[in-house]
Amino acid sequence: TLRMLGDIAGKGKSVFLQSFARVARRMAERYADHKGDETVMGAMVASAYATDVADMAAGGNGGGGGIANVEIPPLNDPQGYNDEIEPDNVRAVSTIYVAYQLEFGLKAAARVLDLFVAGLLPISASDGSARELDNLYWDQDDLLDEASRRSVYSRVLGAPGGEIAFDIQPNTEFNTLLMRVVSAVSEYEREQSALVHFDNASRGLRFQATSGEFVRKAVRDFAANVSLRGWAGTAFTAERMARQVRRVMKVLNLPSVRNALGVTTGWQVIERISQREFGITVNTVLHRTLAVETQTIMRIIADHHTVWSQNAGRPLFPEPGRTGSDLSADVTRELMVACQHFRAVTGVGDALLDEYSAPVETQPMPSLPDMSGFGGMPTGGGMQGIDMGGVAQLREMVSSGQTPSLEQLRAMLPGF
Repeated sequence: TLRMLGDIAGKGKSVFLQSFARVARRMAERYADHKGDETVMGAMVASAYATDVADMAAGGNGGGGGIANVEIPPLNDPQGYNDEIEPDNVRAVSTIYVAYQLEFGLKAAARVLDLFVAGLLPISASDGSARELDNLYWDQDDLLDEASRRSVYSRVLGAPGGEIAFDIQPNTEFNTLLMRVVSAVSEYEREQSALVHFDNASRGLRFQATSGEFVRKAVRDFAANVSLRGWAGTAFTAERMARQVRRVMKVLNLPSVRNALGVTTGWQVIERISQREFGITVNTVLHRTLAVETQTIMRIIADHHTVWSQNAGRPLFPEPGRTGSDLSADVTRELMVACQHFRAVTGVGDALLDEYSAPVETQPMPSLPDMSGFGGMPTGGGMQGIDMGGVAQLREMVSSGQTPSLEQLRAMLPGF
C-alpha cells in the first residue's frame, strides 16, 4: 500500500502518515475484495487516497486528520438571488414613500373635487377637463382614503398619525436607517477630498476613512428593513397608490383647474388649496425633493440588490489603483448626487452627518415576515409576542367599567 501511494503521489511528493494509515486500514478491511492482487489493489488504493485527500480539503473526515476548514455559504445564492433583500419589495416601499411625501397633494386634489362637485369652481361642463374631474370624484370609492393611506404609512414607514392593528409594530426604524444610508454615502464622498483630511488635521481631529464597506453595511441594513415590509399585499397597495398619485397629479395640472385658481402649475394649485382651505403652507420643494431622491436611492438599491450582502473582495465604489467595483462610476455618481440633494433640503449638517455615518452593530432582522404579526416576533428578534389572554382580560375590565392600574397593565401586557 505504501509503495502504491508513493507512485500515486508522484516522485518527490510526500504522503501524510494519517493518509497512509487510513488507506491501509481500508485495504485491510476490503481484503476479501482484492485478495492481495496488486492490479485490483492499485485502483482501490487510488480511489481511497483520492477520497481521503478530498476529505482533508473539505475540513477532515472526523478521524483527527485534515485541516478544519469550513466554507460558509454566502447570503446570495449562485444565481444572484439575495436571501435578505427582495428587489420588488424595495420598489413597493419606495412607491409608498413617494405617496407619503405627496400626501398633501392627494388632500388638495380631494378638496378640489369637493369644490367642483359643489359647483364652486368656474369650470364649464362643456370643458373636457370637467369630465376628468367628474370621473375621478365618482371613482374615489375605488381609491384609498386618507385614513387607509395613513395606516399604510405608519405600518410600512413608521409615519405618525395612522391607525394599525394592535399586534402590528410600525416600522419606526425606517427614517433612521435611511438617514444612515444618506450620511454614509455623503461622508464617503466628502472624505475623498484631500482638503477634508488637512482640515481635520488642523483642528486636531483624528483621521477618518469611511470605507465603502461602511456604506455597503448601511445600505444592507436599510434594504433588509424595507424588504421585510414589502411582502404580500403591500405590493398591491403600492400599485394602487401609484395609480392614484398619477391620476391626482394629472387633475391638478389640468389647465381649467389652474385657471380657476389663478395659478400656473399643479404645485401652485396644491399651495393655493392648502393655504385657503387648510390654513397651512406646504413646503413643496422639500417634499418633492425627498420623494424624487429617495426613490432614486431605493431604485439603485433594488437594481443592485445582490451587492449589499456580499463580500467578493471587490470595492463597492470605483477606487483609484483597483480594478473592478460592484457599482459602476455612473451609478456611484447618481447615488451620491441623490444623497447630496437629500441632505440639502433636510439640512443635515456635519455634526449629524458624523453621528449617522458611524457604523453601528447590525441588528437581527428576519428576511421573511412573522405570520403572527410583527408584534409576535420571538424574543430573539427584540420584541415579545402579545399575550392574547392578557388582552382578553383587559377587554373585560374596560367593558365592566374598571380602569386598570399601571401595574395591572404591565402584568397583562408584558413588553409594553
